[in-house]
Amino acid sequence: MDKIKQGLDKDGKLTEQVVNAWAKEMGWRVIPGGKYGSNNGFDHVFVTPTGQVVLADSKQIVKNAMHLIPSAAGGHMQMSDNWIQTVIGRLPKNDPTIPVLEKAMGNQTLHRTVMGIDRNTGKITITPLYFPPAQINKPKR
Repeated sequence: MDKIKQGLDKDGKLTEQVVNAWAKEMGWRVIPGGKYGSNNGFDHVFVTPTGQVVLADSKQIVKNAMHLIPSAAGGHMQMSDNWIQTVIGRLPKNDPTIPVLEKAMGNQTLHRTVMGIDRNTGKITITPLYFPPAQINKPKR
């Protein structure tokens, strides 16, 4: 946590480790995988003890703000349906996150969140995301 507070986690891997550790403490199952290339793809796919699927992006909170990438994979808004489908298409075909996410998306039970670690306090903040239908599947311009 000290390295995160000092701003030394430039690639976000330590932040992801802290969020995964927190999720395990909460009894959430961490689904491995979800990455392609150097460190692209999903930060976290969790299944809660009640069976809810949570897709989370971990961020560092700097100056009380977290930012999603508006033109991420495939030019789509990070965490949107189109972005998720683009990332799934770039993952190895046997990636364990694929069936979990596809099932949750298919029955519209996927929970999307941003989990932020405040660099000043070390506190984890969970922010649920809601995309209006027009934004979820907005065509790429």
